[in-house]
Amino acid sequence: MNWKPFLIELTELPPAKVAKMDVTFFASLAEEPLSDWESRNEVRLPRSLRSFYLQSDGMEAQKGEWRPVLPLSECELLPQGCELAEPWLEFGRSLSHRYFSKLEEPGTIYRVEVFGSDPEFFAQKLEDYFRRIFREAITSDAVSGQAGRR
Repeated sequence: MNWKPFLIELTELPPAKVAKMDVTFFASLAEEPLSDWESRNEVRLPRSLRSFYLQSDGMEAQKGEWRPVLPLSECELLPQGCELAEPWLEFGRSLSHRYFSKLEEPGTIYRVEVFGSDPEFFAQKLEDYFRRIFREAITSDAVSGQAGRR
């Protein structure tokens, strides 16, 4: 998928425009550093997240108030263990939530409140994650912890 035009189009949706939701893309990652990261961590990123990183090593929204996709160097890998059947990757963060992708296809996305909560299903795949963010204009409400208090 060509992510930049897709995301720019989402910023034109009425809720995103009202919330003044913008996006800033970072420089892309080359295949070699991405493959090195996967080898070092003994994981393979879901295809959609991998293709995103090959086009942009992260993304900020609302002038950096929150980061729907962290630079790969800032992502946290949660190893499988007692509580996790497979590793998860924290790849997005706001002031109120952390966003995780399961590393099995299609990369189902969950979110957890920063100060602790059980994982909550957020989106089936990366495209749905972005659509939900921009359609619901999850912006300063989610960033400031005011989500749901409209």
